[in-house]
Amino acid sequence: MTLFTTYRSQTSRRTKIAILISYIVIVSVALALIFVGDTIYPDIIDVNSSKFILGFQVIIAQLRFDLFFIMALLPVTVGLIFLSKNKLKHADSILVLIFGTIIASPILVSFTYHYEILPYRFIPLLVFFSIGVGMFFSKNSKIRV
Repeated sequence: MTLFTTYRSQTSRRTKIAILISYIVIVSVALALIFVGDTIYPDIIDVNSSKFILGFQVIIAQLRFDLFFIMALLPVTVGLIFLSKNKLKHADSILVLIFGTIIASPILVSFTYHYEILPYRFIPLLVFFSIGVGMFFSKNSKIRV
């Protein structure tokens, strides 16, 4: 998710490549430590694709009492798409962050057998949702929806 934001930023190409290389190095070192070293992590990682769909079911069960959020998620997403098409630069970044926080839990559930989706894990989703709603009320004279 942060790689997309870095890609869309106005930094130089050299800085973007340096950030990408740093991500690759960090992920490579982490994977090497997990699979080469004597740790318990290789025993924990168990890929089960059917648990991916069950991860969405757990999200639905956690959000069943947040009716305002569920009812407003689609209009906010569509509105952010329109804002992104009207050249509001950070609208697409917020869309990616909302998507990433929704999809992260099912991905983690499908890779591990002990991971649980708890309600506090949705706080970043609510924060990004709130930022997206706030983008509708920003005073930018260039944007017309």
